[in-house]
Amino acid sequence: MFLMAPFTQAISALLLLSKFLLRTGLGGGDVKLLAASSLFLDWTSLLRGIFIGCLLALCVGILAWMVHKKIYNCEMAFVPFLTIGILGAVFCSGF
Repeated sequence: MFLMAPFTQAISALLLLSKFLLRTGLGGGDVKLLAASSLFLDWTSLLRGIFIGCLLALCVGILAWMVHKKIYNCEMAFVPFLTIGILGAVFCSGF
């Protein structure tokens, strides 16, 4: 399990670097959550959790857009979706 920890930590380091270089995208809490979860998960579970979190955020964003037609540029917290995605990946992988 801990053999893949450097790879998952590299993913978190890239996300942290993109946060500071691009100044957009993921917030500090998102990167901290990914860094903490990279200590305990292998890279497939971490990427699966990110994917599930992105799908959930996309679904909620589309529903919010359908309800409020005039919202085009709004920000939404990603940590709840990321947490649900990581927990879903952990429970589905039999951790």
